[in-house]
Amino acid sequence: MPVDLAEESVDLTIELLEAGPPTPESYPYPSLSLTGRSDQKTFRVVILENPFLRATIIPELGGRILRLEDKRTQTDVWPYASKLALSKGGNRGVACNAGLEILTGFGPRLNSMGLVSSSPDFSDDDEGPAGLWWGELCGNGLSLNVRYSMPPDEACIEIEVRAFNRTLRPNPYNGGFSFGQVDWIRSDSAWLTANGLLAVPAETQFAHAEGGSLHRFDRMRYLAPRQLDSWSVRLYPFKGVADLKNASQSLAVGWSRDSLNIQSSREILGGKIVVRTSSDASLELPADLRPEHLASFSLESVPDGIVELVVLDARKTELIRATELGPVYAGSRKAVELPPQELDSSRLQEETFAIAHRHLAHLQLGYEKLTEREYSKAAACFEQSLLFNAEDHLTWWIKAVAERLAGNVEEDRPELLNAHFLAPLEPALRAESYLASPSQAREKSAVLNPLEEAPETFIEIACLLIEANLLEEASKWIDESIRHLDMPMLRYLLAYAYLMGSRMEVQAAEQVQLAVRQQAEPPYPWRPVEIQALEHLAKRFPADGSLARMLAITSRT
Repeated sequence: MPVDLAEESVDLTIELLEAGPPTPESYPYPSLSLTGRSDQKTFRVVILENPFLRATIIPELGGRILRLEDKRTQTDVWPYASKLALSKGGNRGVACNAGLEILTGFGPRLNSMGLVSSSPDFSDDDEGPAGLWWGELCGNGLSLNVRYSMPPDEACIEIEVRAFNRTLRPNPYNGGFSFGQVDWIRSDSAWLTANGLLAVPAETQFAHAEGGSLHRFDRMRYLAPRQLDSWSVRLYPFKGVADLKNASQSLAVGWSRDSLNIQSSREILGGKIVVRTSSDASLELPADLRPEHLASFSLESVPDGIVELVVLDARKTELIRATELGPVYAGSRKAVELPPQELDSSRLQEETFAIAHRHLAHLQLGYEKLTEREYSKAAACFEQSLLFNAEDHLTWWIKAVAERLAGNVEEDRPELLNAHFLAPLEPALRAESYLASPSQAREKSAVLNPLEEAPETFIEIACLLIEANLLEEASKWIDESIRHLDMPMLRYLLAYAYLMGSRMEVQAAEQVQLAVRQQAEPPYPWRPVEIQALEHLAKRFPADGSLARMLAITSRT
């Protein structure tokens, strides 16, 4: 069978949680506590499978891979139960210990038990699905675009992660993933568990293991403003191999005094097994290895036992060399590194010479040109910024906006194509699709309906437009956003845009009054633009109690 992708549902028992006031660690989300009461809930899941593996992915639980089944051995690669394992811990007070979770630090993500957006990823030849993308605004200035995929002829699952700092300030970060509680063993540039799961990073290395987690670094580091960190890892399960001695991308080997077991992740025909015994004798065995079958050999004729084993393919390329399983990794965390120096916004022209800041300096010079309605000059500034930081998909997006406002719109809009390549689930791309439309229908835009699952995205895009000094675009966006979801912060941002743009005092006051009608829901305001808007409005409308209460909430951050 080829790679298959399908939607299903699964019933899980989960302990009920109680939301409390946000803490400095949980902000902008409420803190959580366990209640001791459980209930059954039906979750929408996405099933990704090939002939050898079956992955169950839950977008409603932070995009985690809840279950990974090895169809060859009819076993779970990591523990699975229909009752989700929750425990005290993490920045929000409760952590979910089920399945494989993507990390941006040493603990669970703030939204690790929340909904992420997801979309199938189709192969280039359009013959079928290649995998699944999911995306998230992390609530701390980071965003994630994550891809799960499986090759059609290999027993492995690939995880590709793109972590991006959306802000103009350094952001603490340490990418990785976690599942269960296991011991890790370093095997060359890969990592291996004693029960036979091999993690093989691509070009980037994982430097630290801790419990069931693998991390990019052994300390918290910083993503610079608009910096992208991309990493990928392939997971190869070899649960069928007893007495494991070593594993590679191609196969795993294990032996005892009585038998030799080899399991391959792909088809290897015309191979050869070379064994060295404790008496320094050598034995050779021909081998045709297939991933769906466990190869087992009797060692009754090798009484003195194996001390080393090598497997070669038909071209005599060494696929694996095994002796004894190595020691468990016992490294420790190092101290958090200091954040890099921030951009001096008062010296933008000088900062264009600083190698660490020149992409940001050109970006902010472009924002200044947008304020002056010099859209072509703004696009030129963004082009300069991209020369030094081409992985910044938000600058590709804002350059596309500037080109549109300047009337320089190409048919295929290459800037948006580049942004989509870097971040397929970036919500700002949907925003530009709406803002670029020539007419506004009476009904709300269907293009934006998917964003309703993650209300924060409406606020995020409004803040990006205000940050870029595109106040008219921001007002147009917020007007449409309110047709989808009416939230107090959208009203406050619209009032702020009115005051900062055309000084529409009456209209701003009306929006402040309308904001009171809606209950503020998490995530609470945390972006600099949100805080600036609330502080500005509180000074302009000092008698408004709702603004004071909103600012009181933000003091927790």
